[in-house]
Amino acid sequence: MSDYLTLASVGLAEYEIKRSRFWGYASPAASEGQAVDFINSVKTKHLDASHNVYAYSLKKDNIRRFSDAGEPSGTAGAPVLDILEKEGLYDCAVVVARYFGGTLLGTGGLVKAYSNTARMAVQKAGTVKMTKCVMFEFKCPYNVYKKALTLLESLSGKVENTEYAENIRIGVLFPFDNMSRFDAEIADIMGAKAEISAISEKYASIL
Repeated sequence: MSDYLTLASVGLAEYEIKRSRFWGYASPAASEGQAVDFINSVKTKHLDASHNVYAYSLKKDNIRRFSDAGEPSGTAGAPVLDILEKEGLYDCAVVVARYFGGTLLGTGGLVKAYSNTARMAVQKAGTVKMTKCVMFEFKCPYNVYKKALTLLESLSGKVENTEYAENIRIGVLFPFDNMSRFDAEIADIMGAKAEISAISEKYASIL
């Protein structure tokens, strides 16, 4: 999987049905630790809630977990996770806190309420595409610097840092899939193969 979607920010939504109130929270979470920390932070805000249902999905190792938090099996956590799966979202977590209003909602009502609340929270958070990237540095002569920047921009590269010395050393966050094209075109610009030192690979948002 080269690209995937995650949440752009934290989203909050409120939903009410038959006097039961649902508070939905959605957040990016790059690891299981971050997901658990987010879940616990929401639980702390809603210690008096009848239920604190959650689900999260992580790209690494394709981890997906959920909890019904005391609701009937399959009526709460699974529907929340289903929203993440339908939207194709990874590295994120959703928590829905329910305050019981005195009227039983039934199986179908619970599924609808938790699904709607999760969906609304996700919509409030927004989504962003994460792309497999490589962090690298290369040396560039001053006389072709502007052309090199134009090439980087055309291939969705982001300049992270620039160091001026005998040559210009440029640190770049660059889409992995565009590397072969960059290698060929920067060689044409510089008249020689670029001296590139790869630092690391990561997933990042390239806008």
